[in-house]
Amino acid sequence: MVHTLPGRVARRRTARKEEIFSVALRLAEREGREGLGVHRLAEALDLTPGALYRYFPSKNHFLAELQAHVQERVLELFMERRADWDDGPLDALLGAADFYLSLEKTAPRYAILLGLLIGDPRRFQEDEGIARVAPSARALLAALEGLFAQAENAGVLASGDRREKTLAYWAALHGATHLMKLEKVEPGLRDNRYYGLRLARTLLAGWGAPRAALARAWGRRGR
Repeated sequence: MVHTLPGRVARRRTARKEEIFSVALRLAEREGREGLGVHRLAEALDLTPGALYRYFPSKNHFLAELQAHVQERVLELFMERRADWDDGPLDALLGAADFYLSLEKTAPRYAILLGLLIGDPRRFQEDEGIARVAPSARALLAALEGLFAQAENAGVLASGDRREKTLAYWAALHGATHLMKLEKVEPGLRDNRYYGLRLARTLLAGWGAPRAALARAWGRRGR
């Protein structure tokens, strides 16, 4: 009798989940949240809905796993880009804003998925879902908070509650990513990046960024 090694089983399971995530992201891009339904996803994968539950015990668990997967990939991209924001702490903070606002072009499926799930006002109903999403969400926020710490230590932002700054900054940027939904009722809107970067600049100015230093950082990416 041939015995399958536990490691091989785990690798196959991981590969299968990666395939499911890939298909889910493609469906979300094409069909929105409707594409994330269990029956629609099973159909696209040529599986029965019951077969999906071998990998995810509930729909909420699946959505949490998918969100965590995307957040982990976005964090990897963030850390790769971090080296490019090398003209001081304010440049790094505006670079981080530009990175998030540009995801719709550089990683559109990730941007759409985050918009669908983070933009959903409903909270996770299962502690397991929260536990799965929280580590990567905290890691992303910690990376951004680290930039605020550097700015405060360099004296280009006033000292204060860094976590509050981090959450306010991210909330403003995430809100800006939804502005183009108003395009049909407000013709002539500029793109999300245009408004988001200006929100970021306004927040940094309000937190004490010196005018000359902020103007220099803005010159690298503002438009």
